[in-house]
Amino acid sequence: MEENSHTSKSAVMSAIIAGKIASIFGWIVTAFFALVFFIGLSTKDDGSGGKGAALVIVFFVVVCGVLFIAYGKKTKDRIKRFRQYVGIISSRGVLTVEEVAGTVHKPVNFVMQDIQNMIKRRYFVGARVDLNTHNIEFGDRPAGTFDGGAQRNAAPGAVMEAVACKSCGANNQIARGTTGTCEYCGSPIKAE
Repeated sequence: MEENSHTSKSAVMSAIIAGKIASIFGWIVTAFFALVFFIGLSTKDDGSGGKGAALVIVFFVVVCGVLFIAYGKKTKDRIKRFRQYVGIISSRGVLTVEEVAGTVHKPVNFVMQDIQNMIKRRYFVGARVDLNTHNIEFGDRPAGTFDGGAQRNAAPGAVMEAVACKSCGANNQIARGTTGTCEYCGSPIKAE
């Protein structure tokens, strides 16, 4: 379980970093080579045909920069949706893809594919979507429960406390004075 938890958090953090790097790189490349492109357009051609080839190469580099920007935006949007899904699932106890889709006002098929893509990218810990019922299930958690076994594993009489994960914002129930991992992204959490 610890390996999965670490993998989930590192997958989310890697995606965030990759998205930011792609965006920054894309903006720098696009701005610089767009400037070069427009300067090249404004200069006089010497008749050798080199200007046209250079402009095509510069235009290609600008297009690549725009693709990096698009990748960064797409990654940022995916992480935003991940945090939104985790918040909905953990705080409202949503069990089905249809309920998540209704809450975020997106088509069911989009949300289903989005969540499955996030599971493949290891954003969710031990999660799967039952393709027959469209239930979102996490590990060994029985269908319809959202304590992830925290109450079953707590000492008798332990005071349970809701703890918000600092990484993804999900609410988790753990015994006061203990540490654990977020049921959704695998980040460490602690109940004071």
